[in-house]
Amino acid sequence: MVLPFLGRNLDISATTPIKHLHLHAYELDKNAINFIVVLQSSLSWLDLQIEQWGDAGEGVLRHALSRMSKLQHLAVDAQYMAHYPFMDEILPRLPTLQYVHYSYGTWSAALFIAIPPTLDCLSLQGSLLDSFPIDAALDAIHHIPAKWIHLHSIILAAD
Repeated sequence: MVLPFLGRNLDISATTPIKHLHLHAYELDKNAINFIVVLQSSLSWLDLQIEQWGDAGEGVLRHALSRMSKLQHLAVDAQYMAHYPFMDEILPRLPTLQYVHYSYGTWSAALFIAIPPTLDCLSLQGSLLDSFPIDAALDAIHHIPAKWIHLHSIILAAD
């Protein structure tokens, strides 16, 4: 696939051996999404750090993430809150995920019922301005299902 990037065409093969992608961008725009889509079948590590979501950022990212069957590490960190908690529905679709970090606005209390059994570390960022679902988190910790056999760390942070 040929992607326009910084005024040039960048040829990225769909069979690339790239396993890790650290993508830091101001906005989750078409170019950023194209990188993720092209590499989605080979990535085991995705670290996404953005300032704002863009027009259709969450929907397109949700679609790309749901196809990442090899993904083990996922960090989604955004400066501004997402339009809706789209990561709740992504988590159960990632059967090999071991580490996840979600920034506020990308998740809700519903996330706690969707934790895959392979997860080692769950890191969630909340906001004191919004209702941080501490009750749901404590309830999930108190009633840790037997399927969470690998979960060793839960990190809850509020700004």
